[in-house]
Amino acid sequence: MNDFDRRLRDALGGQPAMGDKAEALKKEAMRMFENKLLVAKILTWVSIGLSTVGFVVAMVGFMSATLAREYVIYGIIFFAAMELQVLMKLWFWIVHSRITIQKDLKEIQLQLAEHMAAEKKAEG
Repeated sequence: MNDFDRRLRDALGGQPAMGDKAEALKKEAMRMFENKLLVAKILTWVSIGLSTVGFVVAMVGFMSATLAREYVIYGIIFFAAMELQVLMKLWFWIVHSRITIQKDLKEIQLQLAEHMAAEKKAEG
C-alpha cells in the first residue's frame, strides 16, 4: 500500500471490509488493464525489433553501396527505421500513461463505491 492509498483510506474513514464480490470485481478490472498494457508492450517490442532489423539492413547496405542511388535508398531506410522506433516509444509512453490513469481511476471508483455501500449499511 502506497502513501496515496493510506491518505485515501484515512479520508474515507478507515478501511471497510471488502466483500468477496467487490474483491473479485476489483481483481477483474485490474486484470483487464494489465492485459491492455501487455498488448501495448508486445506491440512496442515487436516494432522496436523490426526497426532494429531495419537499422542493421540499412547500415550493411550503406557500407556495401557503390552508387549514389543506393546510398539514398539505404539512408531513407535508416531514417524510416529511426522514426518508427521514436514514434513507437512515444506511442507506448502515451498508452502507458492513459492505461495507468484509467486503472487508478477505476480503483478509486471501486473504493468509493465500496465505502458508500458500507456507509449505507451502517446507517440503515
